[in-house]
Amino acid sequence: MNAAPTDPYHEENYPTLPSLKMGICYICDKPLTGKVDGDHIIPDHFFRKTDECRPQLPVHHDCNNAKSRDDKFAVLELQTLCSLNPEAEAGLVSFLKLAEAEKPYAHLIGQRHKVRNLRLALTMFEHIQEGLDLPVQGKDIKSFRNAPKTADRINAYVGQLCKGLYVRNVADASPGLPTKMTWINYEHAKLHGSYEKALGPIINIVNTGTASRFTQQWPGRVLYFGSRVAENRDKGYIFIEFYESLGILARFGDA
Repeated sequence: MNAAPTDPYHEENYPTLPSLKMGICYICDKPLTGKVDGDHIIPDHFFRKTDECRPQLPVHHDCNNAKSRDDKFAVLELQTLCSLNPEAEAGLVSFLKLAEAEKPYAHLIGQRHKVRNLRLALTMFEHIQEGLDLPVQGKDIKSFRNAPKTADRINAYVGQLCKGLYVRNVADASPGLPTKMTWINYEHAKLHGSYEKALGPIINIVNTGTASRFTQQWPGRVLYFGSRVAENRDKGYIFIEFYESLGILARFGDA
């Protein structure tokens, strides 16, 4: 097995990578043998260049490559869901400009490598279902709903990401994938008058396990916190927030 990646943490309240004694790949749940990479659990696309202490775990090289293929898709989908936030919108607009610039190559044989962004944009937006116009900050904003296949894909991706964060912060944990996930888009919930109701289960669970709570924040981009909630290390939660606009609660072991 190759050496584990350098530990990016600097705070005392996080376990060091060597102390975790990682023998299992959190992505496939199989022993870490062969070529091993350091996986950035939260994709680098979310961070500014100056953002430090990004959580990592050792994973199989092939598992890391497979996850990396979904990273950009997941980031763009989450930026779309958070697009009322200026930083999320800027990231999405930058991508769409790249996709637009690739259109002249769309029908050229053997030039698929020149239209990667365009193909990804078509995959993302081809089956979006438009909804009602909603009044937001004095403007009418078109709402939309992802196709079930896309929603399932992004839900699975974020579930795996939350599992990685839990494993990274709770020593000796093997929680499996989340048993339940709750999503809340803050602006949409406020418009529909369901903000307080949606926050209820999140507030209830975060008030448990406070002694073992861990957290990291990169202001304006990503915040996460979590904890085990019982002596059983596999029972707990992760709450992650993107662009101060979208919160996701992942529960492990029926927490």
